[in-house]
Amino acid sequence: MKNRDRRLIAQVERDALDATKDLSEALRKCIILGGKAGSVSLRECASRELTGYGPNDELPEYRTVGAPIKVDAITFNAQIRGQRISPRVLPAPLREAIDESHSFRSGVGELEGVVDQYRSQGHVRISLPMGADVADLLNYANGDPDQKITAVYYEVSIASIRAILDRIRTTLVSLIAEMRAGMPDDEDVPSAGIADQAVSVAVYGKGSRVTVNNSQAKNRGKSTVSVGGAAPDQTPFWTRSRKIGSFIVGIMTVAGAIAAIIAALN
Repeated sequence: MKNRDRRLIAQVERDALDATKDLSEALRKCIILGGKAGSVSLRECASRELTGYGPNDELPEYRTVGAPIKVDAITFNAQIRGQRISPRVLPAPLREAIDESHSFRSGVGELEGVVDQYRSQGHVRISLPMGADVADLLNYANGDPDQKITAVYYEVSIASIRAILDRIRTTLVSLIAEMRAGMPDDEDVPSAGIADQAVSVAVYGKGSRVTVNNSQAKNRGKSTVSVGGAAPDQTPFWTRSRKIGSFIVGIMTVAGAIAAIIAALN
């Protein structure tokens, strides 16, 4: 067994490849590896997957999944549950802010908990941002007192959430592969530059792959590393709740919200 197989990077790799291992444990080790490498990007990437992404953090594309919009409603003689609707039926100010997709920002522990809790149902209901206000706007637009929408929500399949967890595991393996490709065999820990570029390539799909000239790697400090591409884009990621909130923020009553949005359409 080579020495590098006993190193921390190998432990992360083994944990990520073993589906029976706790994904959180592999991510914690990855945070330590980022600390040893001096890579802020690697530490932050692993920490976000572990504890969740903030509202201004760039979200990897694999954390956004398809999610049909459904409603529950009551009429004078019936109760309706799980009726799918098109985003096109939403009030005009909301059509551009809401589509049939949902982005998950929670940490892996919470995602795993959702999978365990709702496995038997096969799906989970997630309220739209400001869903109560959206329901009131739909009722106002409908204008029929005998029909009332009581809830508007996304319905996300458990298979989609499991796919997110699988992508996180696969991305972790890709991270290790990218770092290994850039590390000389006699090095224990990747350089900060190699680790940062591995995050850019494996997580965000940006930049070029890292390569190392191992013919020079035996003389430590003289290996030639080629890193292409730009650093990850730090542009803030605006969530749907903020977009929707831009229409409704500051309005303290449902009636006020309806009047303000309808007035904006005229």
